[in-house]
Amino acid sequence: MRFDEAVVTHVGTAPPGYNQGWVKHTVHVHGFPDLSTEQGARFDSPEFMLLGNQWRLEIYPGGDAAEGMTSLYLRNKSDKSIEIDFGFSVNDENGKQVEYARFAGPEHVGPTGGVMGMIGDLT
Repeated sequence: MRFDEAVVTHVGTAPPGYNQGWVKHTVHVHGFPDLSTEQGARFDSPEFMLLGNQWRLEIYPGGDAAEGMTSLYLRNKSDKSIEIDFGFSVNDENGKQVEYARFAGPEHVGPTGGVMGMIGDLT
């Protein structure tokens, strides 16, 4: 198993509405407090493989569409479309969740397309 793979074990009956197909991918952003908070300043993760597609996370710490909101884009870098439900969870340096957003889906993401999420001010 690679370091970035997660193993999940479920015991018992899942609660109503729980999607057994969720896959978790973690992107660590080291030095986030030092990133530019100028609106429109963008930082990209390295590309990663998930659900058979290549992806990249684009981060706008100072927002790109709404001031005071950190903007996140999940970009499909593959040449094939995919339908996904997705969400973003932001944890602090101690692993405690400080923000969470789940987006109604499924979303159709075309080749080289993306989906966007805005979360509270993380700066």
